[in-house]
Amino acid sequence: MACVSGSLCRVQAGSASREDEDRLLQGCEPAGRLSRHCVRLSGVPVPSPENDVEKGGRRIFAHSVQPAASPKALKRIGRRVRSWALHHRSDLSLTELAAMYNPCIRGWIAYYSHFYPTQLRPTLRRIDAYVIRWARRKFKRMRHQTKGARDWFGRFRRANRRLFAHWFYAMATAEHREPCDQDDCP
Repeated sequence: MACVSGSLCRVQAGSASREDEDRLLQGCEPAGRLSRHCVRLSGVPVPSPENDVEKGGRRIFAHSVQPAASPKALKRIGRRVRSWALHHRSDLSLTELAAMYNPCIRGWIAYYSHFYPTQLRPTLRRIDAYVIRWARRKFKRMRHQTKGARDWFGRFRRANRRLFAHWFYAMATAEHREPCDQDDCP
């Protein structure tokens, strides 16, 4: 039974071929005789012997597993940000928007950026893009100036780096690239 249950795990993951499934139904087949594939479990590739690399007479895996936000989770976060429709909330000030959405952003940063913080950056930049679109709707002088709105956003972000939770987080992780010119820098 142990052999069948170990082989059935490969079948349930959808990696075994039809011949492998037939052999499993006929009787217990040793795991080494089944065809080998790379199985994806929740977005993390599990290395198979075809993906191994020979180094100094011993076998090492070509893949490494880093604990980070899965693509599915990042997609869910992006959809949530999109559902906020920040750029349509021009009736609110940026301080009010930050007060509304900072608890959620802080939770994502605390949960998903513990081991691999840079993977969350593109998703958090999406919030910045919506803030720029918000500014273009809110202020008439920026309505037709994409570059002007981006420049305004950069200045505003540097002046108010603690307004949105991810602004301070991005500055803290990129401290070596952007020198701090304010007195209240940690």
